[in-house]
Amino acid sequence: MIAWISQHSAKVLGLQQRLTDFMAEHGYPNERLYFEQAQAAGPFGYPAFIDELKPLARAAGLWNLFLPPGRRGRRARYRAPSEFPT
Repeated sequence: MIAWISQHSAKVLGLQQRLTDFMAEHGYPNERLYFEQAQAAGPFGYPAFIDELKPLARAAGLWNLFLPPGRRGRRARYRAPSEFPT
């Protein structure tokens, strides 16, 4: 069994806060738009809203959080932001 780290680093806590702020500003207010575009795009398309979010996420330093090991360091550090409750 893997022992989980109960205390996150300052870097991870900062990343969690940036992600929370980003979602509060850009994600949650546009959920209806996202789902409308997703339904219109069908099962093989994706919402155009995602293309609008990409430059904003890149500017916030949140775009490449979940690349495989070797591409952006250890995944354990970047896994934590996805684990906090929404």
